[in-house]
Amino acid sequence: MTGVDEVLDLLGDERRRRVLYYLRDADRSESVSVDELVEAVAAAESDGGADVEEATLERLKVNLQHVHLPKAAEAEFVRYDREAGEVGLVSEPAEFDELVAVAEEYDRDEGSNAEGS
Repeated sequence: MTGVDEVLDLLGDERRRRVLYYLRDADRSESVSVDELVEAVAAAESDGGADVEEATLERLKVNLQHVHLPKAAEAEFVRYDREAGEVGLVSEPAEFDELVAVAEEYDRDEGSNAEGS
């Protein structure tokens, strides 16, 4: 069982939160490819703007594969099959889902406040 410190550490990084938001919004019974996840995170980080350069996507992919996905898998909330290049959410406790939803709401509010500045 993952403790509160691990959950908060997992949610403490904006890129990891974006991964979790995307996976949570995807069909829970299905895994997504790492490449699909990279595209989704890149779009979120560029505010859905113009196409992201290939070199940037490759750096993001390496960062996800070597840092964020293993950490999320270690916390037992993400299935990460590096060999197959697939990622999915594990059936998490309702409390975790609620924390992710609250974090996403704060991120949205922060984004809308930044736009109004």
